[in-house]
Amino acid sequence: MTWVDDFCENGYVDNARRAEGILIIHATCTPPCPRARAAADYLTRFPPPETRPTPR
Repeated sequence: MTWVDDFCENGYVDNARRAEGILIIHATCTPPCPRARAAADYLTRFPPPETRPTPR
């Protein structure tokens, strides 16, 4: 088991942006740590809103 040791046991994810960052940081955790699994699950249940152009 190889984890990055960045709160790998903590499965709390509060928003899509954080979930995406967690997946980047924890991409090398083998097998996927609880934090990476929670982030992936969060994005499955709550996909990030699509990017909207800035109004002029």
